[in-house]
Amino acid sequence: MAGQLKQLLIMMICGFLLAFAYDGIRLLRRIFPHSLFYIGVEDVLFWLFGAAFFFGLVLWLDFGQIRLFLVFGATVGAIVYYAAVSPVFLEISGYVINAVFAFVGFLLYPFKIVFGTFIQSFEYFVNFFKKLLKKALKCGKIYTDNFIKALRIILKKH
Repeated sequence: MAGQLKQLLIMMICGFLLAFAYDGIRLLRRIFPHSLFYIGVEDVLFWLFGAAFFFGLVLWLDFGQIRLFLVFGATVGAIVYYAAVSPVFLEISGYVINAVFAFVGFLLYPFKIVFGTFIQSFEYFVNFFKKLLKKALKCGKIYTDNFIKALRIILKKH
């Protein structure tokens, strides 16, 4: 009986850790949003890893015999994590992530000002040269058209 209780507690910890790992994936999705396709791929990979981890643990604990109380233990561990720890963990993580982004934004602000000014100046020069090039091409077209007309007149005379 004591051995089964130990196995139950180990499986509860296993369920708790798998739920914690999935919250890590959820945090990465908040930081780097991506499409539903990639979310599905992540979920499939997570559950394959989770199943392999669960199977390896059952193999180690009970020589591969899947017993209902082992599945129950992992499920209870995950439910306890999601009910008690996950909301607090995600809220604190959200604050930490926002603070890190704010701090990095604060550190990069001088670069943003310098590069923003540089980019505005660069865009000004690009637009100036675009206008200049358009005028040159327009004038060149007029001269080219007049040259072609003059050349036709000359060729007709001979």
